[in-house]
Amino acid sequence: MAHAKDHAQVEIVLLRHGIRSPTKPNANYVDYANASWPDWPVAPGMLTAHGHEGMRAIGSRLRQELVADGAMSKSCPMGSSLVLIGDSTPRNRESSVALREGLTPGCGTTYLAMDGATNNPLFHYRRDDDDDAAPATLGSTPPALDELQSVLLGCESATCADIARRDGKKLLLSTPDALPKAMKLAGTLSENLMLAYVEGMPLDTVAFGRGDVTRLGRIITLHNDQFAVTKKAMPAASLAASNLVAHIVATLDAANGVTTDVASLTPSHQGVVVLVGHDTNLANVAGVLGLDWHDTSRPDDYPPGGALLMALVERDGKRLIRIDTLMPSMEQLREGRFDAMRRRPVHVAGCSHPGECTVDEFAAIAKRGIDRSRVDPALPVMRAQQGRGARPRTGRKFRQKPMQGRRSGHTMRTSSQIGDARCPAWECVDTVATSAELCSGPTIGEKRKMQQNQEADTFTMGEIIFDAVEMNEAAVSGNLDVSRFRARRIASLAAPEGLDGIAEAAHALTRLLGPPGSEPLPGYGAAMVNVSAEIDRAFGEG
Repeated sequence: MAHAKDHAQVEIVLLRHGIRSPTKPNANYVDYANASWPDWPVAPGMLTAHGHEGMRAIGSRLRQELVADGAMSKSCPMGSSLVLIGDSTPRNRESSVALREGLTPGCGTTYLAMDGATNNPLFHYRRDDDDDAAPATLGSTPPALDELQSVLLGCESATCADIARRDGKKLLLSTPDALPKAMKLAGTLSENLMLAYVEGMPLDTVAFGRGDVTRLGRIITLHNDQFAVTKKAMPAASLAASNLVAHIVATLDAANGVTTDVASLTPSHQGVVVLVGHDTNLANVAGVLGLDWHDTSRPDDYPPGGALLMALVERDGKRLIRIDTLMPSMEQLREGRFDAMRRRPVHVAGCSHPGECTVDEFAAIAKRGIDRSRVDPALPVMRAQQGRGARPRTGRKFRQKPMQGRRSGHTMRTSSQIGDARCPAWECVDTVATSAELCSGPTIGEKRKMQQNQEADTFTMGEIIFDAVEMNEAAVSGNLDVSRFRARRIASLAAPEGLDGIAEAAHALTRLLGPPGSEPLPGYGAAMVNVSAEIDRAFGEG
């Protein structure tokens, strides 16, 4: 857990991509349920729009933590002070783009990835390492397996076999000796049920209307259990993650002035490294380093957007390795609101204190866990990727007036035009220049230089304007779930800055829009107009 006196020299963040659809089509699972699996708006294994928005919001929340640690500045990152690496899959690329939008809003930063679908050995040392081929060694049948079976067939444990025969369906566990196979399937199906909930699907379609968030929390432990024996257990974890862990350790070592034959993830040996990977990467790394972060109040150990943070910090003249998680709950993922997400210290086997290791303790743990035969000393060849993101698309205008910097006392402006063809909004918003100065043709380098001088006030102003544009456009196109997400973000951004009119209007709109997937209450259109009016009043010409 972060300590008030900690100052991070380098901080490495490994997190899972955002909310995706199940990796296989519904047809693969029809034999196991006597009701229809919910339809998804994207192809199998792809990031959803809600997943994109969630990763953007998680990026914003993560930025707060990294700035507080001293690992990241409030202004746009310079040089290699931020290195963002994404795996090669489309969902990881899109998650990297979304995370970047929240982590460095308006900065035009890039992320690194391999070309095309090339396997990245940081995330999968060999392409087929993540195939779950190894049989799981389990003890007794976990109670959650019976609960999952009840959800799938709408039965009680004593009647499930009869209902399966009646409906022509398959049981998860047909014979006691089939438990490893049943657990592999159960891990997948429990994950699919969770994904439907966090995607914000109507509750009568989530778990076939047979499970609330509490029940889903019990069922998702099957995914934890499956990973415990196939991903986290040694030697499987070491075979899969030694390469990644070796480069993480090399990065921490370099920041501490220790030279090794393994390349650091950042050439600057300081700042922030963010790795956008998979739930398997989190489990593998936990196995190699002896980490445990299970929290009964947030039962999913590997949620979408869940992060493991490892930092070399200085405290009272001494250096230590700090290891925390920053994990969203299922409710937070469904609502797309992460302001209540908190760091939690990780238990590290072999370290004296939760979430803290001496440099020597951590080095000994890593040495025991890493299989040197599975380490490539050099980094893979990755290229800077710009990617695409959710950006304003129309020319809605907000009149701007100078805003007195509450911290520095200088006068700041944001762009007076969003969507100007000469100056895309993702370059204009969150700058200290007027649109005339920024959009009339300065170079990208000049724009970035101007951006270095901005304060947190300007970031907040730009984010509110960005969210308002997206909120209104989503409503026009009928995508009210995006409007809900944007309204909640506007409220959460405005309240801490004392922008009470905006915050109250956004809260009122949120109440009228209701939860994801629901029908909005009458008057939400007028409430949305009121939010825009409050923004114009706060940032406009008066």
